Amino acid sequence: MRSRAALLGGAALLLTGCTAPTMVAPVGHAELTLVGDWVGGPAGEAAALRMTVDRAAEDGSTFDGVLHRDGASDPPAPMRARMTPHGHLVASIGADASIELHISGPATMDYCLIVYGDAPDYSCGRLSRSG
Repeated sequence: MRSRAALLGGAALLLTGCTAPTMVAPVGHAELTLVGDWVGGPAGEAAALRMTVDRAAEDGSTFDGVLHRDGASDPPAPMRARMTPHGHLVASIGADASIELHISGPATMDYCLIVYGDAPDYSCGRLSRSG
């Protein structure tokens, strides 16, 4: 019968050869091309949100663009997004807003927009590829 120390030592040798798992692309991520124009808004309302993605990493893990809220007094705001391991794109928009996007199809993304500051707002809806 082996001693506890010998068993722990053997386990330590096995563990030293282990490497951290690599991150894989989330499900539904590969079929979506982010670069381009997206429009949409809350369900039942006219298009209230326009997003233009200017550039994206080749693997889609990050992108830069501009977000415009129709009817809002604020100008279009720059945004920078990063893909989470669960397939959500989380973006900061200017200094006072953020958006979370979830890929819902090859040409659609569901979103929730949060605006902070003097005129806080929270809205969710769907963006579709324009054009």
